[in-house]
Amino acid sequence: MIVLWIFLGLLGLLFLLTLFSVTVFFSFEEEACLTIRYLFFRFPILPVKEEEKKEPPVKKQGPAKPVPAKKQEKKAPFKDILKEKGLKGFIKILQEAAKLLSTSLRKLARHIRVHVFSLEIAVSTDDAAETAIRYGKICSVVYPAASFLLSSTRSKEYTVDIRPDFDRDSSRIRAEAVLKIRVLFLLLIGISLFFKGLGLIKRHGIASYFTGNPNPGQPKKQTHSAEQ
Repeated sequence: MIVLWIFLGLLGLLFLLTLFSVTVFFSFEEEACLTIRYLFFRFPILPVKEEEKKEPPVKKQGPAKPVPAKKQEKKAPFKDILKEKGLKGFIKILQEAAKLLSTSLRKLARHIRVHVFSLEIAVSTDDAAETAIRYGKICSVVYPAASFLLSSTRSKEYTVDIRPDFDRDSSRIRAEAVLKIRVLFLLLIGISLFFKGLGLIKRHGIASYFTGNPNPGQPKKQTHSAEQ
């Protein structure tokens, strides 16, 4: 009975942990900065720290080492699928995979909470006329894209400011975003995508191309010893 209570307590603790949110901090001005935080843990992703390169120690010349055997060529499952299914069948698989992924992303976006979103673009070139033309092109792309992306999420407030700057020679971009999503939704959508992906692979019979046996239907050749 005690073991059962301990097991239920662990399950409850794990479920409680999934109710907390993962927070993503992103900013860009001169370089991109990306940090992911969960509870008290912070994981800096960008910028990537460059490791100091150490000079390799000088090795003493010794007897020549034997030349290693050539490594086996890496398998290319997508190339094998294209060869087996043909272009039409391969494109059909890609379309179903893209539809499955886009559906999962839309579900995921509905659970993303945008606490901060700020995008500032100052369009500048050497020529005033070129600046005005480029400003119009950027506005026609950025404003609809930002509106579409933010309408798919739960956003509190956002700022998108694009303006021409005729006093400078180069454009400037400044962006900042803070996103949150609960771990529970990440797990549920990830598990659903995993099993639906397995169904897609099984439905088209392409699992063998990823497991190393591209011709599962062909019988194996059997060798018989000569009867004495």
